[in-house]
Amino acid sequence: MARTKNTEHKAREVRHPSAVRPYICGICGHESNQATNHRRHMYAHHGMRPDGSQATQEEIDRARGWNRAGWDRPLPASTAALPSSTCYHSRSTSV
Repeated sequence: MARTKNTEHKAREVRHPSAVRPYICGICGHESNQATNHRRHMYAHHGMRPDGSQATQEEIDRARGWNRAGWDRPLPASTAALPSSTCYHSRSTSV
């Protein structure tokens, strides 16, 4: 069968590459695979924004709060208080 499409394919757009992974801390060399984790590291450990400027105390507290998320929730009930299923013996039908 003859090729019927005569138009040329569109050239692909030239795009800038996405951010380089892993994200590496310029101060201590810590590597992160996600931008959010890198941002949290910079706020919590160095008190700086990822661009190198000084972070506010509110930003630092918020990032440190991300590290403690869920710590104030009560732990699930312990299963240690329940008796073991091996302590119960089944009754024998023979006398």
